[in-house]
Amino acid sequence: MASLQGSRGGVRWWRRGGYPWDMVDPVLVEQVLGLDESSRRELRAVIDTSLADYHVPSSVAAVIGQRIAEADANPDGFVILGEFEREVRLRRPA
Repeated sequence: MASLQGSRGGVRWWRRGGYPWDMVDPVLVEQVLGLDESSRRELRAVIDTSLADYHVPSSVAAVIGQRIAEADANPDGFVILGEFEREVRLRRPA
């Protein structure tokens, strides 16, 4: 299937091979994309509230908790992304 793309309500959308829009009523998608940004955010909040709670596996929750604790224990122990990228570039052989 050919790729389709467009823009509606300031939102760019596309589909390749029919995914993912074939799973959703295209008329409904057009209605949603016709909403202004504030209305889309409100709709998203309503949809998120209507969905079952996502269960975070205990192993993932433990890693997240550990990383938060490490960050709290050492608030100055962060590296700005740009600095990290610069360090990585310097380590690479020319």
